[in-house]
Amino acid sequence: MKQTGMWLARLLTALALVGSGLVLFAGSAQATTICGNTPVPPGMVITSAGTSNSCGGYLVETIDLPYNGVRICGNSPIPGGWVITSVYQTNSCGGFLGETLTNSTNSGSTIRICGNSPIPDGWVVASAYVTATCGDYLGESITNALSNGIRVCGNTPVPAGWVVTSAYPNNSCGGYLGETLTNSANSGSSIRICGNSPIPGGWVVTSVYVTNSCGGYLGETITNALSNGMHVCGNSPIPGGWVVTAVYQTNYCGDYQTENITKVA
Repeated sequence: MKQTGMWLARLLTALALVGSGLVLFAGSAQATTICGNTPVPPGMVITSAGTSNSCGGYLVETIDLPYNGVRICGNSPIPGGWVITSVYQTNSCGGFLGETLTNSTNSGSTIRICGNSPIPDGWVVASAYVTATCGDYLGESITNALSNGIRVCGNTPVPAGWVVTSAYPNNSCGGYLGETLTNSANSGSSIRICGNSPIPGGWVVTSVYVTNSCGGYLGETITNALSNGMHVCGNSPIPGGWVVTAVYQTNYCGDYQTENITKVA
């Protein structure tokens, strides 16, 4: 019971430090050992794993709070805002690959990561390339310095409110198409986008057409100037509070049907 109480006290202290935003450095006193069937507490990472008779056949794992440059195991959860900057073979992870983590919040506006890394909100992939630093994964250069017309790779997450306005072959994207992004918030009430683009909340698709500007995808016109009885295309999201009142065929929407929408109380 005494050992269990000490373990719980250490774990609660670690969680309190995570919640307060503190980041510890290597050799942290918060490192503790768990069995592999135990969920890793939010904000913590697995720094080593191995076999042991004490966990009933499960791996024994060491968990700790992350810090820039921490070496973790490939089966570790990645806390929000952290990225993988290298992948390598290791004997310290119970058969999993090793990975190195960096915190995106204090790493400037550009970071080189590995293709198996999560990409933090508000960041995009600017290039993708072959590298020995990432094992069998591509390397990626990501940035949070967004501006209208920014060129990104087709494997990038598109930040909320941004749309894809062109798609094209690009030798800098590791086999993915290149894309151009625009911020819908400062682009007027009508934008021409590509069919692989997300559609921001409150916008609707009013036309669909064939274009050479979208790398094989259809082009679409979207608008946020909504009015009762307006037509939208059948592939359009319907904003909250609006309903479809008619469905019919036109030349506006390619192979999609056309719909009329009206706002309800």
